[in-house]
Amino acid sequence: MGNLLIAGLIATLAPASAHAAVTYSFKTFEPFAGGDISFTYEAPTFVTDGWVDRSLLKDATASIARIRFLSSCPNGGGASACDEVNVVTESGFGSTITHRYFADGAFAAAGSYKGSSSTPASLTVSAAVAPGAVPEPATWAMMILGFGAIGYAMRRKTVLRFV
Repeated sequence: MGNLLIAGLIATLAPASAHAAVTYSFKTFEPFAGGDISFTYEAPTFVTDGWVDRSLLKDATASIARIRFLSSCPNGGGASACDEVNVVTESGFGSTITHRYFADGAFAAAGSYKGSSSTPASLTVSAAVAPGAVPEPATWAMMILGFGAIGYAMRRKTVLRFV
């Protein structure tokens, strides 16, 4: 029984499944924020809402202080649902918030998206699945458990009873 318990514990050491790394690349033009604004953000999974600090951005325009992903926005105050990127930029005159709107669901699916307002903006979402660990330890544990169960069943004495 002890060996069976140990084999069962070994079987629980199965490797975790692979996680997707999602990359968001954003570009727009904002005259009040100094012109072109762009950044690249890598997340472990698809984002929905939340603020992201500048230290987590790659290739960010120098004036960017932080960004915000908002997946439940009304498009510019309208009734249609959308995904919104807010970019907070800082300059000598203070800070500016740039709002750019994209199609609803743009944050949750890989693809290239154009801004849904008259201001040019683009968002590219790409997901790369990282390869998971080879599941050989779990395979070996299941095989050992299976052989152990078969061996136990073969060694067990059966008693025939006639009533």
